Amino acid sequence: MLDLFRKKRREELIICFSKDKTSEMLMKNFFEAYADKIKSITNERDEEITSKTKKFFVQLKSDRKLIIQVNPSPKYILENEFLLELFIEKFKFKSCKELTENEILRYTRILIIVEALNREEKDNEVLRKKSIEFFDEFQKFLIAKRLKHYHYNKKYLIRDEEKWDFSDFIPPLSKKMFENFEMTKEDTARMERNIKLMKENKLPFCDKMEVNISEKDVKIRKKWEIIRKIAAITITRIAAQTYFEKKSEGEKNLAEIIGIFEEKYQFKEILTKREKEFLENRVENSELNVEFYFRLETAQVLLWVLSIGEMPDLNNFSDLTNIIEILENENLKSLARKCEIRSKNQILDTLDYLYRLNWANVEIKLEGYERIVNESILYFTRLGLEWVVQSDIPMEKIIIHT
Repeated sequence: MLDLFRKKRREELIICFSKDKTSEMLMKNFFEAYADKIKSITNERDEEITSKTKKFFVQLKSDRKLIIQVNPSPKYILENEFLLELFIEKFKFKSCKELTENEILRYTRILIIVEALNREEKDNEVLRKKSIEFFDEFQKFLIAKRLKHYHYNKKYLIRDEEKWDFSDFIPPLSKKMFENFEMTKEDTARMERNIKLMKENKLPFCDKMEVNISEKDVKIRKKWEIIRKIAAITITRIAAQTYFEKKSEGEKNLAEIIGIFEEKYQFKEILTKREKEFLENRVENSELNVEFYFRLETAQVLLWVLSIGEMPDLNNFSDLTNIIEILENENLKSLARKCEIRSKNQILDTLDYLYRLNWANVEIKLEGYERIVNESILYFTRLGLEWVVQSDIPMEKIIIHT
């Protein structure tokens, strides 16, 4: 009888799984993704909607109705067929049907019932096609959020979901959640110059993207601090490479190199807690190894800031040997005398262009095309410049978004 009723009413079922997001976070994502398409949201008792609400009745501006159930029972999930199974993160299984009831309980689940809008959708596969198209957009939205792509589909996205109450996400979205700031005339000019450059290079661009950081908020770091950071990054790269190679003489040689660099640059004064533990504990940590190995691009761009090196080639990794040669033939004082920090405008122009290039790189990947540049190199290059212009923020706390 239930199957007959569903067939007569014509609906499709979508199930969404997450292992990292709470139901509150997942519903926030859903409301944000479709904020411009949602007409109203109610619950069963027509009471105030909160993060504890378990069932939502959503009416879209197209008049289509959705019923959203938070954490449906594992038994219901195993007994029903779904048009789509959306997995927010990577899972080892391909379908929730491979799981037991107890295994399903480990995940956050969101059930979405999509009802037919008209007679045409009841009689053929139109509802299925439209449902797939609709939720494909949700998948792209979630990828954009994971990649911190905050100017997705010509819209500003919320940067810090945890900072805001659930009620702020009920459409229309609260304007206070969007981090807009006033740009100076030079910020606006910089934005226009780089958009023009993106057009000339025939790259995707978003004309709504303000500058990532206003010149009025910029605090350029001191020369000696940048030099010591280059030394620290180089040492952690050498350490990461040593741990990767696992050669018997590697750690002994590493200790000697650390001693030489410390004598020349006193780089330990600028080590972060993570860097210090990485160098001192000699504990194998694959995640840190990878991070510190590829962070050499940050050292390369810092050399560019000091006018003694080229900008990283965004499609080819920097040469460790070249950076070591610069450092081993100098010390803190001699290198400081030879170098000159580039102008604030030059640094900000480059940072803003890389910000837009990062956006373009993510945008074309979301559309299914090949990358423009190597994303890892671009990330660490931006990280170096972001660190240079924000002297009050440690490198590890800088958030790179697009």
